[in-house]
Amino acid sequence: MPEHDLRLMGRMLADWVEGLPCDSRMERRARLLAYHRVGVNPYHLGMLLHHVAFDLAMQGRTPGISADILEPFISSRSRAWEQRVLLAGTVLQLLEERSVDVTTDAIAGARAREKAITLLQEAASATDLQGTDWAVGPDDYHFGSA
Repeated sequence: MPEHDLRLMGRMLADWVEGLPCDSRMERRARLLAYHRVGVNPYHLGMLLHHVAFDLAMQGRTPGISADILEPFISSRSRAWEQRVLLAGTVLQLLEERSVDVTTDAIAGARAREKAITLLQEAASATDLQGTDWAVGPDDYHFGSA
């Protein structure tokens, strides 16, 4: 996949995470957490990308993507996971370049997790993902010794 396709998809997600100037850090963190929870699963990521593209379009912002750019990220082909992992790095790099702050205190962090779950539930509402337990995600698992 050309690097520019990674940047286009990364830019769409970074635009969505960054939101509007009036959005709070908690709202930005919630959107980043929503992406983080589904970023490596092709089906869940596809659901979120669908939501993100329409969310941006309805705000009058151009998502700037097409079906051929989406396909490598939602595919279950061998090694497609690599594109999803590279996308995460691209999104984080773009957010850093834009100085998007998603840090919060513990209370706002908990509210951001709740908001992320709500975002994913809304995105899944028109799919067969209704009833998925979005409260369990990558940040809920800890690796290493105690």
